[in-house]
Formats: sequence, structure tokens, C-alpha cells
Amino acid sequence: MERSWSPTNVFGLYELSSDGTILYTRPRTDDGLREPQQGIVGRDFFRDIGGCENIEDLRHHFRRFITGDQPVDIFTFDCILEREIVRAKVFMTRAYEHDYDHAGGIVIMDIRQAA
Repeated sequence: MERSWSPTNVFGLYELSSDGTILYTRPRTDDGLREPQQGIVGRDFFRDIGGCENIEDLRHHFRRFITGDQPVDIFTFDCILEREIVRAKVFMTRAYEHDYDHAGGIVIMDIRQAA
């Protein structure tokens, strides 16, 4: 199976539901954020977009964040793709659809290439 994914394709701003479904996304370039990308809305971030060989490690971190009570989490993630490691800095924060809704079912995830 040929991969069209590259580690830099995943860099950007994502709004994810608690099961990892993409609700909104804006890809990141060297110049900043590009226009919102509608073509991947509704897809599973971890299965369809985040094509690292070790993507389950990132999914595990995401699930731990969803079930925990931290408002923010910042960490580095080493994405492995065909024996190449690309370091990414991941920032996750909770979002709420309404001021009174604090169930934490939406996560804003910003992924950037680590320096």
C-alpha cells in the first residue's frame, strides 16, 4: 500500500470530538495557518489522518486527556514513518459548545513541528 501521507501533512489545528472525529481543521504551513480544510471533516483523525506508525501512542495520550481532568496538556510526540522520526509539539485543550456545558467532549489539538 502506497502512502500519500507525510509527517508535515498532519501539522495544523484540529477540533476533535471525544472519539477522535475531526470537526474542524486548519493545516499549518511555514507561513502560518492556511484556510480551513473541509475535505477531512468527519473523518477519524487517528485512523485516516495521523499516519504515524506509532499513532496508537498518540491516541492513547488523547484518550487519557479526554478521561482526565486537566484543562490543557502540552507534550512532544515522535512520529515514526518508515524509520524516520519527526518530532512534533502537541497542545491539547478542552472546548465547550456552550458556557454551561463542561463535559469536555471537544478537544482543540494544535500540532507543530518541534524545534
